[in-house]
Amino acid sequence: MPEEKLRVRSYFEEDEPQVIALWEAAFPDQPAWNVPHQDIQRKLTVQRDLLLVGEWQGRIVATVMAGFDGHRGWLYRIAVDTAVRRHGFGRQMVEVAERKLSELGCTKINLMVRQTNRQVVAFYHSLGYEVEELIHMGKRLPQTGLDEKIELKSVRIPVNNRIELTEFRPSDRADLLEFLNNREIYDCTLRIPFPYTNAHFDQWLNIVSQSIAQHGQPVHFALREPAGRVIGCCGFDGLTPGHRAEIGYWLAQPYWGQGLMTAVVHAACQHAFTQWKLVRMTAHVFDFNIASARVLEKNGFVREGHLKKHYFKNGQAVDGFTYALLR
Repeated sequence: MPEEKLRVRSYFEEDEPQVIALWEAAFPDQPAWNVPHQDIQRKLTVQRDLLLVGEWQGRIVATVMAGFDGHRGWLYRIAVDTAVRRHGFGRQMVEVAERKLSELGCTKINLMVRQTNRQVVAFYHSLGYEVEELIHMGKRLPQTGLDEKIELKSVRIPVNNRIELTEFRPSDRADLLEFLNNREIYDCTLRIPFPYTNAHFDQWLNIVSQSIAQHGQPVHFALREPAGRVIGCCGFDGLTPGHRAEIGYWLAQPYWGQGLMTAVVHAACQHAFTQWKLVRMTAHVFDFNIASARVLEKNGFVREGHLKKHYFKNGQAVDGFTYALLR
């Protein structure tokens, strides 16, 4: 039996790498259209409090995602690390999700299990769930990509005579595959995967597409040379017009040490403050990423806190700093 009790809590954005790794191990046969990152982003937009993780010994070993449409509740993405199964962690996750749904006024919870998965069926039977004689019907809807139904507003933010900020394009695939297959960029960022594949680029275009649909304009920008090549990215998460946003960025390694990112962050922040009437800009960096911290400080960001063991990277807890710039 594990020595420590499972801690069930709400999902934090920095949990994504661990959660996706857990899902990939727990659901190896998931269909190609079932993209974990997109599932997470949609849930955070609609019902953030119903995505739960179970933490044990400093790592995420269980998840559950719940949903409530005002009539019925649903459970899905219930996963437990194979190394700690049969210790009641799955039961704990379901019970917490049930309690949250009950607090919302939910009186009935549904879930779907394959008939052939007898072990999982038995697990839910033990929790009081019953098999109902219903016809399961489903329909796949077409997915909207960046170059399909959403018309991308053209944006150009001049930085200097060497670079400008623009919208991302499907034709940027080769540039991102080249520059993001870099271990040093992966080590200094939280959400960029390594190795970086075509599937990751497709996921990125979907994130960009969804943010455009939400805000009516791009909030993630490509760092583009005059010839059109993309050498980095600067964008905003958690944008609340009239209030705040969080800035994030990366730059291709051949361009490090040339002052480009300092200029990019300055231009991007000016655009954000003016365009969205923000009063606060935040940023987070790992404590060992001195270069990124200097970029922020050169742009007037002030360190507000030391986040000890706040992030989980490469299998270990990592310290970070939080910065802010006020208007």
